[in-house]
This record gives sequence, structure tokens and C-alpha cells, in this order.
Amino acid sequence: METATLNRRKLPRFKMELPLEIVAGDCFGGNTGTTRDVSAVGVYFFTQVKIQSGDVVDLIMTFPPEITLAKSLRVRCTSKVVRVESSLKGIGAAAQIQRYEFMPLAES
Repeated sequence: METATLNRRKLPRFKMELPLEIVAGDCFGGNTGTTRDVSAVGVYFFTQVKIQSGDVVDLIMTFPPEITLAKSLRVRCTSKVVRVESSLKGIGAAAQIQRYEFMPLAES
């Protein structure tokens, strides 16, 4: 098979481990995870939060200056979980980003 057939993704993924805050249903605060890779339309992450395929979750990521080439950037992505897998790091999940918004950074 051709490589293009094996990799059906239309946009490049970028391997980056970013801390992640997860807002799922009525659960607020304390739900965290770590990204494995991110693209313009999706994210794969690890967490201990009990989520299922089909769940809609808000994923809050902070991109550091090393990535943005400016100041840190906080982004809230409303995403639909499309795949959940068991992993040595907990639960691995792939989510499709449906919409996003930029958020202000907390003043230190």
C-alpha cells in the first residue's frame, strides 16, 4: 500500500507534550492530562479521567513561548472524543476539535 493510503490524516500532527485541563460534563477542576500530539483539527492525549468515545469535552492547553514564538497562549478547544484506548499512561484518547477560543492567561 502507498504511504498516502496508510496515513489518512489530512493535516500534519506535531508531537508535543503539553499539560492539559479537561472539562467534561459536570466535572470541573482537577481533571488533567498531557497531550501526545496536536494538529489544527485534533489532539491525542493521556488522562485518568473516565471518558468515552462520543463524549464532548473542553480541552484547555497552554502553548509556551517556545512554540508560539511570542508569549504563552492559552486555548480552549471544544472537542469530540473519537477513540479511547488503554495505555501505560492511563487512558489514551483521540479527539476532533470542533471549535476553539483563545483565553487570557492568569496574571502571576
